[in-house]
Amino acid sequence: MMIEVGKFTLFEFPPYFFFAVLGFAVSISCYMILLLISDTKVSKKNLLLCLFAAIGVLLGARLFGCLTNIAIALHTKKRISMDVVYRAGLVYYGGLFGGVFFYCIGVRTLFRNQYDAGLINSFAVSIPLFHVFGRLGCLFAGCCYGKEYHGYGHINYIRDCITMETFPVQLLESIMELSIFCFMLVTYCITVKNANKNMLVMYFILYSIGRFFMEFLRGDGNRGFFGLLSFSQIVSIVVFVISIFLFLKRGVKNEI
Repeated sequence: MMIEVGKFTLFEFPPYFFFAVLGFAVSISCYMILLLISDTKVSKKNLLLCLFAAIGVLLGARLFGCLTNIAIALHTKKRISMDVVYRAGLVYYGGLFGGVFFYCIGVRTLFRNQYDAGLINSFAVSIPLFHVFGRLGCLFAGCCYGKEYHGYGHINYIRDCITMETFPVQLLESIMELSIFCFMLVTYCITVKNANKNMLVMYFILYSIGRFFMEFLRGDGNRGFFGLLSFSQIVSIVVFVISIFLFLKRGVKNEI
């Protein structure tokens, strides 16, 4: 596959924008269906929750992009300027945290004491489905690319008249997210009446493991390195440890 970075479009739209909108529409549809499966009442409030989550995704992704650039500047002992913030990209982990935070705030604000585990669990299962399309957007946009690779299935990127042959890590992560979605969907359908199942924690555990190893296949340096680990790998370790703690804590509570 040959892709000229900056010039490839889908229906005249930038590829990342196209797939992000498509992924958002598909994940919202999935979210609504899962709410119906869990016998959770669907109303306009649920659409407002999705809007809250979307705002959180944009703010969180941008904020993490700024923090990544600042961390890289501090690590390399470079001066921190407004350009570091201005040139910040969108980071998935930041979007994930922002989306979850704003969604949970929305649940507490709109539903108050009417909290239903179906709201959180349905949202959690829909998250990887959105990222399936998001990583396809990265694939065609030429960002988050893989290491230099000349074997079967490599991607040819033309950037500034220079051709790069890279490993299709974006496609692999998209497949990984699809696998996580399928696993969580099956688990959700089997335990749909079990409010004790925290699908959000499950997603954090599964994704943090996959993302940690996926980082070894990436070739872009924008995410920053601190020793042998990238910024995303450090975040993955923190997310995994906290998620395991919450998972075990909840398990002990249920036994008591």
